[in-house]
Amino acid sequence: MLNYELNRADGILILTPLGPLQSTDFDKLVREVDPYISENGKLNGLMIYTRSFPGWGNFASFLSHMRFVRNHHQKVRKIAAVTGSGFLSIMPEVANHFVDAEIRHFDYGDKDAALDWLKAAGENNETPERRQQSGMQRVSTCLWFDDQAQTAAAFYVSLFPNSRILDTKYYLDDAPRPAGSVLTVQFTLDGTEYLALNGGPHFQFSPAVSMVAYCDTQEEVDTLWRKLCEGGKEGQCGWLTDRYGVSWQVIPRAFLKLLNTADVAASKRAFAAMMKMTKLDLAALNRAYQGS
Repeated sequence: MLNYELNRADGILILTPLGPLQSTDFDKLVREVDPYISENGKLNGLMIYTRSFPGWGNFASFLSHMRFVRNHHQKVRKIAAVTGSGFLSIMPEVANHFVDAEIRHFDYGDKDAALDWLKAAGENNETPERRQQSGMQRVSTCLWFDDQAQTAAAFYVSLFPNSRILDTKYYLDDAPRPAGSVLTVQFTLDGTEYLALNGGPHFQFSPAVSMVAYCDTQEEVDTLWRKLCEGGKEGQCGWLTDRYGVSWQVIPRAFLKLLNTADVAASKRAFAAMMKMTKLDLAALNRAYQGS
């Protein structure tokens, strides 16, 4: 019997044998681990945590174990054998001859030290889960404000679900702006990360770059449009400029399905109707598509 725990954030698999190993243990393990490896390339670490090795239930179980090792040893960076078992304690010396991963033995009471050693393998190999948990997004958008970064970020966060301020940085002494004033604000809008910067009046926003908000209902369109337009300016075709000068497109998702359909004439009618609108009206767009 084999208990396993996959820490997806750190890319570490912990195996705890609780009884003689069975073929079904490795079948379940493959179903759990292989999708992670397909997505991330490798496991950063594998820990075998047991006071004593319980052996295999039968010869078929032994073969399943060997098959798992054969198919996965090149997909693990480090292996920690955390055990008081004499059999497993000599595993590093034996396995290093035919296993690609770096292997080290730890006494049974040194689980935390073994975990730290395994985590070090992933310091330069971040997983998507780790980036998400730490607020680290590989590609982000920076919005340059004069001095409104903090108020703008707070306003945007108030508009969308699953949104929050992640971090705020401040200017230090001898900087271009007063020490202690806000430098950057890191925030998320519905799970997507952005950065607001107070950089001074040197650059202005332009409709050439815009934020796009997709809405599931006309009610969402109406509400978001009203809030974003407060202190701002309506534009054409679902575009607007908010109070900070940032351009937005507020788009009902269903409208996208009306474009480039098999009925070319109908799609043209929907597009032509959109071109005459300020805020998009989904019902009117549907009527134009239907030709009614």
